[in-house]
Amino acid sequence: MTAESTEPTLIHSHIVPGTATATRGPVHESTLRSGFDPSFTLYTNLLSRLEIDPDGSHQLFGTRRVDPETGEVGGYEWVTLSEFLEAVENCSAGMSRELGLQRGALVGVFSKNRYEWSVVEHSTSGMTYTLVPLYDTLGPKAVPYITNHTEMRVVFCAKEQVKTLMACVKDCPSVETVVQFEDKIDGEDIGRANPVEADPPLPDDLCAICYTSGTMGDPKGVMLTHSNMIASILCSIEITPLYETDVHLSFLPLAHCFERNGDVTKLLDDMQELKPTVFPSVPRLLNRIHDKITQGVTAAGGLKKLLFDQAYAAKKDYLAQGYFTHAFWDRLVFDKLKMVLGGRVRYILSGLAPLSKEVKEFMAIAFCCPVLEGYGLTETAAVVCLEDVPEKHYLTRDTPCPRGEILTRSGHVFKGYYKQPELTREVLDDDGWLHTGDIGQWNPDGTLTIIDRKKNIFKLSQGARAVFVHGDSFKNYVVGIVVPDPEFVAAWAEKQGITGGEASLEKLCAPGNKALLSVIQKDLRQLALAAKLLPFERAHKLRLHAEQFTPENGLATPTFKPKRYELIKHVPMK
Repeated sequence: MTAESTEPTLIHSHIVPGTATATRGPVHESTLRSGFDPSFTLYTNLLSRLEIDPDGSHQLFGTRRVDPETGEVGGYEWVTLSEFLEAVENCSAGMSRELGLQRGALVGVFSKNRYEWSVVEHSTSGMTYTLVPLYDTLGPKAVPYITNHTEMRVVFCAKEQVKTLMACVKDCPSVETVVQFEDKIDGEDIGRANPVEADPPLPDDLCAICYTSGTMGDPKGVMLTHSNMIASILCSIEITPLYETDVHLSFLPLAHCFERNGDVTKLLDDMQELKPTVFPSVPRLLNRIHDKITQGVTAAGGLKKLLFDQAYAAKKDYLAQGYFTHAFWDRLVFDKLKMVLGGRVRYILSGLAPLSKEVKEFMAIAFCCPVLEGYGLTETAAVVCLEDVPEKHYLTRDTPCPRGEILTRSGHVFKGYYKQPELTREVLDDDGWLHTGDIGQWNPDGTLTIIDRKKNIFKLSQGARAVFVHGDSFKNYVVGIVVPDPEFVAAWAEKQGITGGEASLEKLCAPGNKALLSVIQKDLRQLALAAKLLPFERAHKLRLHAEQFTPENGLATPTFKPKRYELIKHVPMK
């Protein structure tokens, strides 16, 4: 048997001498050295592509076409670099000539992921306009807020968002023009007939204002410069190099910084058609893939499960040595699993939330590639230090691992919150440090682990502090809101002989129905005992909730973080 190590170079950090203070630990400086030209912008970055592909023949964007009558999904239709650059130039000229936009104008885009989204993005870049993305899942309340807050004049949108947008326009006096992507008339034709010279941005010019979805209150507009974006891009590819042959499936919202085209429910079908080589994802999806595979293995049982367990154990030993492939077990078991993601993935990236150690290990073993977790905020970041949080007993003098609030400072850090200087001062101090609100600890190897959230706490009546499940300072316990897995519930109900309407998730989660609740309470009690949790650390009261927390129902942000204020209002706590 042979093994091939494909783990990327591990990049950690080093301590900068003489930087510790009474309440702050020493600065840890990343060993990343991107060495980029400080004059670089997203515009020059796009043009630099011609140095690699002078005739612009490389396939750049692919879109799966759907028959509007039958709904049948076809193969990918591709746009080359030269075709894309022409579309960008024509769109830029159209915005300048037809819409009369001047340098610094704010341009909105309101759509799910699609090719035209990227055309607009790079068109704004070449003319030094500022892009303001709108999540298609933010809904009608946030759209007028962001539109009015930025006073944007122009919004590009897809047909399916027109109704939502037009319902808001009457309350958005600044909006003069709505451009629908599906109308192939005029904008680009006008630009083609009336070309204009590019008006390139400077590195410190605004590239985008990305509104954080926010779990409480109105969204905040994070101002990101071209320099911010380029610094992030180049440091990222230093860790995970990209090549001309790499293929990426865009499915995370382009309005979010982690993804800048498809239906998530059809994602695996798209993966198998496209066969990507890199897979940026989020824990929620990776957890789902993990659960589907493990449930399938368990259901198969017998020899198949025995074989899988043996293969997994063998590869787990290899993984501990830094190897992601195993000649024998991959050929017998895992090469088939790799096809779930198309069979060519070189590495998986996970961001937006923590990924469990179990799922991270499983994905690396099953798909024979490294799984890399990223940390960042819409606002961030690279040079890092910790600051004491005495109210939570996190101190930079803690041993063996210093702990505290994560502060970061670098070329990645945002310029501030748009029109909100007070909020900016709350998180950006006079020395340029961004106070993230995350609690981290430095590990002996220079890596950083996120262990808590500074404000994600409250104090119970008995004095103990608890993570926000749901808490009331006048109560001595926390309430856990549980959304059961529909597939697990269906299988459990069948075993219990519960059928028909009585087996529906809504019925089983109803307040008066104790059968499913008692099973889940028992499981959680056993887990709490196994983890040796103290009484105040346990959720003594549970509430079953049949409805998933999603952006569509307003109970989660577009990145699937719970919207706590909405949940408190929506979910009965008594």
